[in-house]
Amino acid sequence: MAAAGLARFDADGRLIWANAVFRASLGGRPGDRLDALLASLPLREDAAAAAERLRAGETVALAVPPGEGRRLLIPAEGEGGDLVLTLAGDGGALQEDTGFFGLEDLLGDRAGEAERAIMQAIAVPLVVTRLSDGLVMAVNQPAGRLFGVPPDDVVGRSFAKAYYTEPAERERLLAALRDGAGGVDGFETRLCRPDGSDLWAMVSARRFRFRGEDAMLACISDISARKRTEQALEAQWDQSRAVLNGLGQGVMAFDRGLRLVAWNGRVTELLGVEPEFLSYHTPYAAIARRVGQGVAFGPESVCPDALTGSGTGPSAALEVPLPARPAPDERSWECTRSDGHVLECLIRPLPDGGFVVTYTDVTERRNAEREIIASRELFELAIRAAREGIWQWDVRTGELWLSPYWWGMLGYGEDEMVNTAARWAELILPEDRELSARMARDLINGAMGECQFILRFRHKRGTVVHMLSRAIRVLGPDGELFRIVGSHTDVSDRVHAEERAHAAREEAERALHDLKEAQAHLIQSEKMAALGSLVAGWRMRSTPPSASP
Repeated sequence: MAAAGLARFDADGRLIWANAVFRASLGGRPGDRLDALLASLPLREDAAAAAERLRAGETVALAVPPGEGRRLLIPAEGEGGDLVLTLAGDGGALQEDTGFFGLEDLLGDRAGEAERAIMQAIAVPLVVTRLSDGLVMAVNQPAGRLFGVPPDDVVGRSFAKAYYTEPAERERLLAALRDGAGGVDGFETRLCRPDGSDLWAMVSARRFRFRGEDAMLACISDISARKRTEQALEAQWDQSRAVLNGLGQGVMAFDRGLRLVAWNGRVTELLGVEPEFLSYHTPYAAIARRVGQGVAFGPESVCPDALTGSGTGPSAALEVPLPARPAPDERSWECTRSDGHVLECLIRPLPDGGFVVTYTDVTERRNAEREIIASRELFELAIRAAREGIWQWDVRTGELWLSPYWWGMLGYGEDEMVNTAARWAELILPEDRELSARMARDLINGAMGECQFILRFRHKRGTVVHMLSRAIRVLGPDGELFRIVGSHTDVSDRVHAEERAHAAREEAERALHDLKEAQAHLIQSEKMAALGSLVAGWRMRSTPPSASP
């Protein structure tokens, strides 16, 4: 395998150092700018675009003649914003590189001294080990300080496996090095020091020839502080997850990059995805696709259009659990699963640019609401059929409600309803206000549980409407009175009929009385006439006849 070319550029894009393979293949001297160097190379794209891709961590391919294999520039981030480039390929002849600048050719016997000077001048911990057995071949001072050992005590005397917490970790690194065509970046592992302490390290490694042997150059970054922070966050996340899993709602939280950072088990149940599918930093788009592929909602369950506009509230275009792109503002809507369950969906933005999506199964609530609406419609139809007005008075708040039919009995439409005690007092006849107030006091005080009496109200046309009022006490869960409910029935026709019957009865009674008086007078007159006749006859009999002359 051909040795890899290595070069390091500072944050301003100037070449710091390069090994012989890199210089022989691509040229370049310390101080040369990356953009200028790329402009002189046979690239498959614009030099400026290639430089931006390298700075972004993307690999750039060089244009090579057919049959000569591939040649790649592989970037890696160094300390202080430096850029480390690896020239890797699978074609060309082996090159026996023995140092970073071909020092044997340039300096002869002084090459070893120059190599050590270069190694010590680099601020990044560097370790060179022999591939065959892991013998430490070179170490700079930053690496010595990192492991707490003098470099001279380990070079040629120690083996790499002594610095791994688990010996198998070195084999894993070598496997990644082979898979990466002689280079690997971002390899995380645990290392240990001679004093027994350990550290988390991120390793960037390159395979190359060093002093005539196959070797590995490892750039080591101490990420122990970051790992401790991650472990602390993971512990907090475990606690948060326990809280989230106790919720009846499904919850997912995404960062500004649309990556999943928090969720609970309930959301997998509601969206119909496998629990093992969700993991830290799962992309939002991948979750949306998986939901669309599932049976809970079907292939039409991912909204193809972005959410636009502002404000909250359901939208007809949002009959899906996951929009293709989340809205920048708060949104709520409902969607229905294939099994009929209704989910209430809510997106809330977070201050850092992320957002939270919650899902609540509102199936029972919606069914109850439909039943309430149906019951209310049936109740209203029953009231209309019974031709009664319903009213209720909340004794705690003083709120009064009178049904539309109640107002209709007085000639008012629904747009003229004013459900207040003051308006009620205007409509009732003044003579009946005291009776109504007394009955209300008796109900409130518990002197009676229900009552029934007739009240008179003024119709819109000015006539008087007689209403039979029935009322009962309604107790709350605490056993205390909280409202009085009743009904009003228009009994004006009955009252008027009773009044007419009463008047007719009084008229008949008067006529009968007059008749009796006339009869008594007639009888008395007849008695007096008979008595007069009797007296006259008696006189005639008692008077002696006169003597004849």
